[in-house]
Amino acid sequence: MESFIARQPIFNQKKQVVAYELLFRNGVQNSAMLQTTADGNAATSNVMTNALTLFGLENITKGKKAFINMTRDVLISQVPLAFDSSSLVIEILEDVPADIDVVSVLSHYKTSGYSIAMDDVVANESRDALVVLADIIKIDFMLTSETEQQQLAKRFLSEGKVLLAEKVETHAEFEAAVELGYTLFQGYFFAKPELLSRKEVRANKLNSLRLIAALQGAELALDELEEVIKNDVAMSYRLLRYINSAFFSFRVEISSIRQAIVLLGNREFRKWASLIAMSGLTDDKPEELLVTGLVRARFFELLAKGFQMGEQSDDLFLLGIFSILDGATDQTFETIFNEISLKSSIRDALLMNKGPYAAMMSAMRAFEAGDWMVFGQFVESNVRIAGSITETYLAAVEWANQSMTVIPTAG
Repeated sequence: MESFIARQPIFNQKKQVVAYELLFRNGVQNSAMLQTTADGNAATSNVMTNALTLFGLENITKGKKAFINMTRDVLISQVPLAFDSSSLVIEILEDVPADIDVVSVLSHYKTSGYSIAMDDVVANESRDALVVLADIIKIDFMLTSETEQQQLAKRFLSEGKVLLAEKVETHAEFEAAVELGYTLFQGYFFAKPELLSRKEVRANKLNSLRLIAALQGAELALDELEEVIKNDVAMSYRLLRYINSAFFSFRVEISSIRQAIVLLGNREFRKWASLIAMSGLTDDKPEELLVTGLVRARFFELLAKGFQMGEQSDDLFLLGIFSILDGATDQTFETIFNEISLKSSIRDALLMNKGPYAAMMSAMRAFEAGDWMVFGQFVESNVRIAGSITETYLAAVEWANQSMTVIPTAG
């Protein structure tokens, strides 16, 4: 039986990742919503055990705190004490009652140095005994009105609580939450265009888009590539420094774009140059946006073998990288594809959720969101890869983390 684990970033007001919420599902057969107390207890216990042993908490969270949902029985069992208090935020599910045993054990966690978050708090919250002990109050922005969000902020800020706005999907919602005093955020606002209307693309981003376009031909046009890259000092620096890093370990220093293409070959150069182009597009965005693209790219590339799509692994890598183009440029995919030409298989998956790669793109988004019902259906229809999904995802996360340490910035 495979244990699925995914993570959702938690941001501060500067859009920096300060923690991850870990999301668990106990295999395909348990991919629907939790039906019983036993299911909930098993899920929580397993995600904690696996995070500590099988997956490695440091690999998943990069040293940041982990938010983990807790059922009543798991709280009472004191399993959370297996974690160092500096690495864990105990998240109380909305169905945990404020009975005497729960209040007692939470008081013990509190005095032991653990942070406590309450999930899905509503305006008529009846569990005041738990609210008193909570450090962080989570408000679902999809389930509450603007008036309720304001009322909840006013109440809990006056009580000295930290407010976390979850399911924040747009920059307008993010900015409204900041104005109200929310300081932590979850959602995909960081990965979507800040404005849906036409927005001017900076010159350096245009060069990155031109590079992406130049990489799309069946055969690389060396003269065009050299012109695009050499006309952008930052891009030239990034690409050559990256190719000369320990990530590749070439015996000789690569000093020209042509030399890089010869040594890497057309297919590999296309992949790495696309990565550098995306790093340029996201240099004014939250770092997690590029991390998301890298994880997706590597995840798709590794899954290609299981799908018997080895010949398409390069395209699937690019699909993952290019899936963040809209958020990187503050343009819709439709506008972007009017300016640059991508392979129809990649374009169709991103723009219309159609074509040979659409199912993988939908499954990736479901995985990131912890929508295990949708993701379970995907795995069930691709049984040959079911046994390696989590291992593959964690390998992709590790690769993305490693890549972020060697991708040079413009500065």
